[in-house]
Amino acid sequence: MQLGMTTSNDYAVISGGLRIRNPKTIDITLFCELCKLLLLDPIQLSCCGSRLCRWCSIKGVPENEPFTCLFCYNTTETKKQAHADRGAACELNMVKIECFSCSWNGLYSDYKKKNMQISSVLIAINVFTL
Repeated sequence: MQLGMTTSNDYAVISGGLRIRNPKTIDITLFCELCKLLLLDPIQLSCCGSRLCRWCSIKGVPENEPFTCLFCYNTTETKKQAHADRGAACELNMVKIECFSCSWNGLYSDYKKKNMQISSVLIAINVFTL
């Protein structure tokens, strides 16, 4: 299973980035440095500008003091410094997406909503099958 994916079969359920069918048509800077999927709730590391999904930033990049960046290897005496990447968020909202698991296509913001609904259904199914 890929980092960032909590899926069964081919559903592109989000917990890291978004899995899409047309990654080669989208600027590489809009993909997470960690999970390599399309950014979801983009975060930017202050030390080097690396872009990550919020989930990947929390789960995949340590909060250690001193902090050593996984990407630029810069070490600081403080914890990881990161901020919401509004530039990437604006760029993403203009991107056309092809769904990984069906024939749907449209804008990033609509795809994100679509996958949130699928995620909710799969979580509900998992709860009821326990």
